[in-house]
Amino acid sequence: MKNTILFPYNDKYLETVGISYDLTQFTNTMTEISQHIKDELSKTIFSNRVMYSLSEDYWYIYNILVETELGRKLDGELKKRKNGIYVFGAGIRGKRIVQIFSQISWLGYIDTKLTGICNGLPVVKLEEIPQMETTNILISNQFHADKIKELLLKSGFQEKNIIILSEYDEASEKKEYFEDFMLKARPLKGAFVDVGCYNGKTSETYLQITEDMDREVFAFEPDAINFKRCKETLDKYANVKLYPYAVSDTNDIKYIHSEGEKSQVSEDGEQKTEVVTLDKLIGNKQISFLKVDVEGAELEVLQGAEQIIRQQHPKCAVCVYHKRQDIWTVPKLLLELYPGYKFYLRHYSVGITDTVLYAVDGE
Repeated sequence: MKNTILFPYNDKYLETVGISYDLTQFTNTMTEISQHIKDELSKTIFSNRVMYSLSEDYWYIYNILVETELGRKLDGELKKRKNGIYVFGAGIRGKRIVQIFSQISWLGYIDTKLTGICNGLPVVKLEEIPQMETTNILISNQFHADKIKELLLKSGFQEKNIIILSEYDEASEKKEYFEDFMLKARPLKGAFVDVGCYNGKTSETYLQITEDMDREVFAFEPDAINFKRCKETLDKYANVKLYPYAVSDTNDIKYIHSEGEKSQVSEDGEQKTEVVTLDKLIGNKQISFLKVDVEGAELEVLQGAEQIIRQQHPKCAVCVYHKRQDIWTVPKLLLELYPGYKFYLRHYSVGITDTVLYAVDGE
């Protein structure tokens, strides 16, 4: 059947993620979604992301990364280091990079706090590394990589032997949400809605690339610290309405739990917030583009925008990596609300995060 993707999954996979429907029903859902996917890259990302969600086998993430420009570049850079590589940082990112690029000759981890074994590799202190001037090292830390690099250079490592993982992530994020197919699909009439505004840069970028600085924008950021950042970025735009609200499928008062720079609605968080639905707050507005990145509550946001989606068919850019089932539950819901949607997928990191589903009106 045209544009149908086949998956080697079975009932055991479904049991692993606690799916409550049978294999036939799940297969039918996958078939329906795949028939709405527009290009080969999107099909590759979708099929491998589904298989990763079902199996948690990092080989499927590797398959996605080598289809992206920066993923291929990192893969080639790692493979050039024939004498092996140490990973600085035995945290989550450090563990994952070794699991994803499992064919690389990893020598061990360097960590200032941990000791012992991680991912089957020794965890050592910096001063225990022999021949620093010829040793390759990958800095896995998301923050303060520049300071870590400075420390390594002072310790005797050579700049040519240092790879900084965050530089690849930052470069890959430049086109996130605003791929050419999104900007060309249907005239850009109506408001831009930014759910999970974070620091305001996405809304500002939208105004800049559309070259319409008067376009109406509705931006939502419930975390108090992030909201302050958004205000600093967006206060100069009179056409941007910034709300300190969480967005979901109900109108309520709940709490926000913050962890670093990320936050999400929680029953026992430390910050009280108003929760709104897009249908109730801005359902009477013309909406052109809906972007959603809310740490796992993407499905609820879309459910709370049911009438907007059914009636207006806005372009959507929705993160589908926070929960394992998002890769199929989000497109499934969008098709239920508007069967005319066509999908693209793109991946914007050299890890497991930042997979975005794009929906455009196929008519």
